[in-house]
Amino acid sequence: MPAAGAEALMATGGSSRITDEQTALRRVATLVATGARSEAVFAAVTAGVGRLLEVDVTILSRYGPEGMQVSAGAVPATVLAAGVRSSVAAPLSVGAACGAS
Repeated sequence: MPAAGAEALMATGGSSRITDEQTALRRVATLVATGARSEAVFAAVTAGVGRLLEVDVTILSRYGPEGMQVSAGAVPATVLAAGVRSSVAAPLSVGAACGAS
């Protein structure tokens, strides 16, 4: 059963947000379907999330063994290279903001 909220937004035709989300998802799905390298898929996911959230910096990472954070992608790429490992004292929660004040 489709999400009622998404159906209503699509029926009115006034939501560019739904279109943007579908475009980002299509981009990632195409990469996966064509067998793109995981680095390209993670870069596309990271860029898409950054565009959708309208933020300046987006970092996609995972937590590995022994509390290590492993970067899977960053936009802009100059912020953090993919594959960088760093020690994390306390994991950030989803949506957490960090930076200089």
